[in-house]
Amino acid sequence: MKSNLEWKVWGKTDPLYGVASWPGRERGGQNPWTDEEFYALGEDWHDFDALWRRTVGYEAGTVLEIGSGAGRITRMLSTAFERVIATDVSADVLEYARTRMPAKNISWQVSDGDRLPSTDGSVDAVFSCHVFQHFPSNLHQLRTFNEMHRILRSGGTFFVHMSIHVFPQVNGPFSRLARLEYGAFLRLLSLRAALRRLLMRIGGKPYMHGVSYEVQPLLDDLRKLGFTDVSISAITVRTGPGIHCCVSGRKPAV
Repeated sequence: MKSNLEWKVWGKTDPLYGVASWPGRERGGQNPWTDEEFYALGEDWHDFDALWRRTVGYEAGTVLEIGSGAGRITRMLSTAFERVIATDVSADVLEYARTRMPAKNISWQVSDGDRLPSTDGSVDAVFSCHVFQHFPSNLHQLRTFNEMHRILRSGGTFFVHMSIHVFPQVNGPFSRLARLEYGAFLRLLSLRAALRRLLMRIGGKPYMHGVSYEVQPLLDDLRKLGFTDVSISAITVRTGPGIHCCVSGRKPAV
């Protein structure tokens, strides 16, 4: 995945700001993150947990976290699940987290961003937050959902926080125009990302790609993959402003 490059750089240069990119909190900024402040952001787990339980629920056995970063949510997952497989494309950010979280039930695994490092039908749950919106495209997001379906056991569930949008008048002219404009916008973002990656090689700051998924295609695509009980919700979380859209679902029991 092309976006792996910048996240590996974030893992080396500023693992906390790469995850929580609040103004002024970067290394060398006016108020850079401390470990204590950063890991306190993990309290958002309680909001995600409550929503997950209300929608499809989960079996508190083994959970795989996609894009664990420096582990602000991983720490909380380790108290809710028997075993946590924390994955990220950056070995450096995983090492940062490992040295600060000695929990024996966490396994830190480097991922290539395309294939999740678990065997078929081996986990009870999959969790991810503040990750999917940084994928290069909806296609990459969908491939990861397919990987989630592969590794989930029969009856297992997932919970993913991601950017989601709705166009007005699904079959009307405004909707068609909005899709054309959004498609053009995404192409411009891809060009910008390519340029920023070139600049990054000579010392520029790594880029943060951003992409959103339209609601109805997302629902349709997840059902085509074989997920059931798919639910999309919007909530607020306790440590920061803004709406957080989340999608959950289940791999059918055989």
